Amino acid sequence: MIPPWDAGFLNLEHQLDQMFEELIYRRWAAAGRGAWRPLADVRQTGEAYLVEVALPGVAPEEIQVLATPRDLTVAGERKAASCAGVLWEHCECPQGPFRRTVRFALPIDPEAAQAEYRHGVCRVRLPLAAGAEGLASAGAVGVHRSQWVLRVSAK
Repeated sequence: MIPPWDAGFLNLEHQLDQMFEELIYRRWAAAGRGAWRPLADVRQTGEAYLVEVALPGVAPEEIQVLATPRDLTVAGERKAASCAGVLWEHCECPQGPFRRTVRFALPIDPEAAQAEYRHGVCRVRLPLAAGAEGLASAGAVGVHRSQWVLRVSAK
């Protein structure tokens, strides 16, 4: 769990993420340039990280989930709706390629990670690496740069 004194830093990090998302990601995505960044919730249970990425309207086969011992990347593409004979009045749901990377304070076991997609949400469970429980500092564990691709099961 996160010590209470870290909560302020996480709130600041969240506010900065929102600011950059508004200034950079959403404006560029609206203009059709680059990947958009889906919303995500990240929780730690003491045994694993639980990550939920909001991807309504994205087909499960369009989602790629990649994990390393320190981070998770969910990427893919939301296909554009048919525009034949349509004049858009307002569009807030980004289309095209997306990418969201989450970095973890504690090392995970990417080989034991599980991903599923249900009701427009990609849920990924990433167990903590052996010996990671209760670590005060993420710098105590060595990390290698291997990458695992997870299969996303649709439910």
